[in-house]
Amino acid sequence: MAADIASAPYALPLNEAPPAFYRFYAHIGVVGVFADVDAKIKAAGTVIPGSKMSVPATVAPALELGYRVTPNWAVSLSGGIPPTSILNAGGSIAAEGKLGSTVAAAPTLTLHYHFLQLGAFQPYIGGGGSYLIVFNSRDGSLSHLRVDGAFGVLGQVGTDIMLSERVGLFVDLKKGILHTNARGAFGPVPIKTSVALDPLALTGGVTIRF
Repeated sequence: MAADIASAPYALPLNEAPPAFYRFYAHIGVVGVFADVDAKIKAAGTVIPGSKMSVPATVAPALELGYRVTPNWAVSLSGGIPPTSILNAGGSIAAEGKLGSTVAAAPTLTLHYHFLQLGAFQPYIGGGGSYLIVFNSRDGSLSHLRVDGAFGVLGQVGTDIMLSERVGLFVDLKKGILHTNARGAFGPVPIKTSVALDPLALTGGVTIRF
């Protein structure tokens, strides 16, 4: 029994190619995104003292497609159904309530190293980049709301827990550094905001190799 487990493709020694090497894989699951917002809000070019912005967490279906260059090294592209994010006023402008909302996504491209010497438990670590794509912006107390697309960088850690050669479970954590700009108006007063979103994305679901 021990020999059978040791020889399975999901329990390989480091850098040893499996007899049946599945180069492609998919992570299918649900992602929760938690933004760590730091915003500098300016009215007519002057910072509004004590002003803040917050973005509540969102949950959406997620998909990551990966390709193993070697048994240990892989690249992947991840994304999902773009969620609606609410932009809320805080601090000295909290009375403004909901500033607006956006429908946006940040597809990520990452390179990661997979540790295969631990049997069915296969952790990985990596990093890469993302791009914020804003599909739609809706006004709230802030009129003529526009949010810019932006590039970001991120780190990634996670693990596959293989139930068989081809099917398993996964948990994945990505931490990004992503800054963008937003603009609009409070009545006749132009507003411009520099926003550090720095999101944390926690994903879990099913691994399928093919």
